[in-house]
Amino acid sequence: MKGNIVKIEEKIHKEKVKSEHLASSTRKKNQVRAIQQNYSDNDNDAKWWRLDNAALLFPAVTSKKVTNVFRLAANLKEPVDKDALQRASDKLFERLPALNVGLRNGLFWSYFEELPYMPQVKEERSYPMQQFKKNRKKHLLRIMYYKNKIILEIFHSIADGVGASKILTYLLIAYFMELGIKPISTDFDLNDFQKEEEIEDSFSKYADLKTFEKRDSEKAYQIKGSPLPYDKLYEYLAFTSISQIKEVAKKYNAGMTEFLIANLMLAIYSEKQVYGDKKPVKINLPIDLRRRFESQTLRNFVSIKYLKMNAIDFEELLIDLKKQIAEISTESCLKSINTNVKIQKVFYVKIVPLVIKNILMRLSYSWFAENSFSCPFSNIGYINLPVEIKDKVKSLEFTNGRNKTNAISVGCIGCNDTLTIGISSKIKEQSIITNFLKRLTSFGIKIELSTNKRV
Repeated sequence: MKGNIVKIEEKIHKEKVKSEHLASSTRKKNQVRAIQQNYSDNDNDAKWWRLDNAALLFPAVTSKKVTNVFRLAANLKEPVDKDALQRASDKLFERLPALNVGLRNGLFWSYFEELPYMPQVKEERSYPMQQFKKNRKKHLLRIMYYKNKIILEIFHSIADGVGASKILTYLLIAYFMELGIKPISTDFDLNDFQKEEEIEDSFSKYADLKTFEKRDSEKAYQIKGSPLPYDKLYEYLAFTSISQIKEVAKKYNAGMTEFLIANLMLAIYSEKQVYGDKKPVKINLPIDLRRRFESQTLRNFVSIKYLKMNAIDFEELLIDLKKQIAEISTESCLKSINTNVKIQKVFYVKIVPLVIKNILMRLSYSWFAENSFSCPFSNIGYINLPVEIKDKVKSLEFTNGRNKTNAISVGCIGCNDTLTIGISSKIKEQSIITNFLKRLTSFGIKIELSTNKRV
């Protein structure tokens, strides 16, 4: 009898918790919809958001050749609990409904529309960073897991790398809370409401349209190789010590970014010499603008700068790269913002139908962007996880997806004392990757390599 009473009490408690959760969810959604100026109604009462300035390009140029998808992952010390991850994912997207969207085409611009269902957590079973289908009923991100790894793949219109690293951090916080670790010391409250500053278009907010950037139209050397099928992409992950790389870079009076880029440039240059190509080696370096402009947005807010290889001696190259990076000022970034936002604001651009805009954006991207750099290098930076979960995460990963002209892409992200260098490749050859990593180990830097390439 006593056992039955306990079971009844447990059932009542569960129903009470479920009822409170549903009530809280309803209140949260209603308040979010009331306070967010970014919302608008359509005939189906679905909510929509405008794309930020950078995000407008990606739907136009996306194809099987260039997916505009990138990937972050967290390697945990214990196997992933799928059910806990699904609950964490649901709570995160309830907290941030602007991420729970599909892409729709309007008459003049594409826009995000809120979906009535949450992303479903799945076990990873395919090559990384597959193209998101152009379907308004499909999410623009994936939450996956594999053994000890939690994976976030995201379409670039949703966020940039730094914004996505925050989303992954919030997902980890929600996940470990589901496992019973609380409280967690963080400014992000899952029970809070979506904030306007989290989803603002910071490009439009900070553009003053007074000074403008002169575009770098010089063509760069393009890495050669035998292409993989469009549904395949090789991923190489090099795990190393942050303190060790910093110590080596310090000997050359350089920062970690300059040190890594210099070695990458020299690896590409070695191959370029074999082909006798005279075009310069250039690296595409996204600059996170949040600190420069005090932005908290999770969406895109970067300025793209090109670093040119002007020396073949390692130490001379480091000096030159330091100079080029030092010249990237807040003023020069503002010029870049203004140049991009100005195009969006021009009246005759606004009234051009989307189908024509997309053609023009594809042509512009092909002429001015595709061949302007040899390889992208994205440094997401150091992710300082809350102290309560820091020891439960081995490392983080960041990798860029398939690009039309660039055979390989390089990115890095730090957590605890582990720096992960993520390299994606759409070609079979790996000579540049091997040369790059060999150069790093030649300085005494220890590297642990993992890859999905099948021999």
